[in-house]
Amino acid sequence: MAFALGTAVFLPPFATHGLNATGALSATGLSKGLLMASFPLAALLGYVFAGPLSDRHGRGRVLSIGILGFAFSHLLLMLCRPLGQALDLSDSAAFLMLRLMAGVFGGMIFVVANALAGDVFPARRRARAMSIVWLGIPAALVVGVPLTSYLDRWHNQRSAGFQYWVSEPYAPLALVVSLVSLFLVRRMGGAFHAAASRATDIPERASTKPVWIGAPVISFLMPFAVLQLLATVADHVKGEFHWSELTIGHLFLVLGLSGVAGGVLSGVYADACGKLRFLLVAQILFAAMLWILPWATPMQFWLVSGLLSLFSAMRQGPFQALALSATGRSARGAFSSVVLGAGAIGTAAGQIAGSALFDTDPGFKAIAWSSAGATLLAALLSAAVLKEPGVTLACPSVPEGERAQEKSVT
Repeated sequence: MAFALGTAVFLPPFATHGLNATGALSATGLSKGLLMASFPLAALLGYVFAGPLSDRHGRGRVLSIGILGFAFSHLLLMLCRPLGQALDLSDSAAFLMLRLMAGVFGGMIFVVANALAGDVFPARRRARAMSIVWLGIPAALVVGVPLTSYLDRWHNQRSAGFQYWVSEPYAPLALVVSLVSLFLVRRMGGAFHAAASRATDIPERASTKPVWIGAPVISFLMPFAVLQLLATVADHVKGEFHWSELTIGHLFLVLGLSGVAGGVLSGVYADACGKLRFLLVAQILFAAMLWILPWATPMQFWLVSGLLSLFSAMRQGPFQALALSATGRSARGAFSSVVLGAGAIGTAAGQIAGSALFDTDPGFKAIAWSSAGATLLAALLSAAVLKEPGVTLACPSVPEGERAQEKSVT
């Protein structure tokens, strides 16, 4: 079940990495940041509607609608050029319109898959489950960026007619992955329902009001810090180290693999060590690496960048598990929409701020300082408002029946 949800979470970043590269490379500076930010801003609309809707009408149904809409968006993106001509739009305007449409459905996928994971997996194993589900994000980075370079070269060698009808070579692949994800989610529908009905909500300590305020702020700050770097790292290494496109592709591959490793580590250790403790350590280590990055030599840059990606991915599973523990199943979709909506705003703001700061005199140094400040503020808020669920982590007296239930859910 975690794999099926992880495949759904994989879809939006997989598509957006590829479309960022194909659609945004011709833009520069702030205009590039705005184009890249269009997807997460559109996703915000999907979060707002789909989360509460899934509380009332069922998560499986809303998730399926989101994936179907996402697949249809990429079918239209594949036909972007003829569709733009039929509507009397420029290629860039048609691309942006369809990218916004894909962003809305991508937001629906994200928020419902996140809430469904909170429903299905018991609290004492939730950090491990959420880490597996959120592995889709670094996995998309591993696949998306290098694959774009290959597809672009292949696309440029095709005939003019082929290039006209397959305007974006990445779109057909995103369409196929969407259909695979839909198949997995529909196939697991009965298992999701059964597991959610067996799972018991663990009551949160005392008042959860601070979490309802603090968790969205933390969710904003974490991607704001990361996306400032991701939006500008390629331009930085081109200018500072004169790296080629191939070398930059290898860098993104390292970032993705490090992120996958961070998600795996989080899944193995976060529940056992304590979700909040694990989250705080990862946040502090991430901030520490940011003070080194701008002054790194080329060899050091590989190492520090990989560690940053590792520590960034280590944060997601514990944070999502702690945030979801603040509310019961009946309002989990609405709360997920608030938390992930704040994250989408942070993603867009980070891309715009990073692109704008890169054009200033301090350049990449200013981006690193801004990211470090946002990360330390997120750590302070995490310590202040997030609480461990009221469960015992190491529990040798758990009945065998409950232990078998947890294994079947995971």
